[in-house]
Amino acid sequence: MLLLISPAGIEEARDCVKAAEHLDVVDVKKPDEGSLGANFPWVIREIRDTVPADKPVSATVGDVPYKPGTVAQAALGAVVSRATYIKVGLYGCTTPDGPGYLFVPTILTDVEPGSAVVTGEQFGPVLPVLPYRNLDEAVEAANSTGFGLGGSVWGTDPDRVEAVAERLECGTAWINHHAELSLAQPFAGVKDSGVGVAGGPWGLYGNLRPFVVHRPQEV
Repeated sequence: MLLLISPAGIEEARDCVKAAEHLDVVDVKKPDEGSLGANFPWVIREIRDTVPADKPVSATVGDVPYKPGTVAQAALGAVVSRATYIKVGLYGCTTPDGPGYLFVPTILTDVEPGSAVVTGEQFGPVLPVLPYRNLDEAVEAANSTGFGLGGSVWGTDPDRVEAVAERLECGTAWINHHAELSLAQPFAGVKDSGVGVAGGPWGLYGNLRPFVVHRPQEV
């Protein structure tokens, strides 16, 4: 049996949870945003913290109309909110037709750490979700691939998040956001990621070729 919860805020979420005492699964969503509407991460977290630990909590995520890619942001919110199950879908049709080969955004769970979808560069809308027992294990897993263009760390403790970001083996580490660039800063990768450097004086020097004219010393 499922309980569909569409609270406007945390207080209403607490009231809804009281009705979930005898149910098997609590399904958190916002039907007013459509059948795939995602609720706010803090509402999901409040429900997760309120219901018994052995009661599964599911969350639905989906794209905001005309804003492709927002499904990944909603999925991230559901993950950090400790939802037990995450249901993914796109707003509207999930089987696009027309020219080209299209792949809808997909979240993968129960993925082996050494699988190709984790260690390789996908260049596609696929998000593998891996659990970890402690931060050392998470950092080791993130640094175990042969790539290191960029990475991001998300959390509420500024010192702890920055300490983790400094341990990542990548060219750029973002904190609580991702892929924001400035022309004044260098952008480069490590390991097998990136070719050269872009941005700032480092990027300028990378496009210059040294030329030396050596005159003989006067005797």
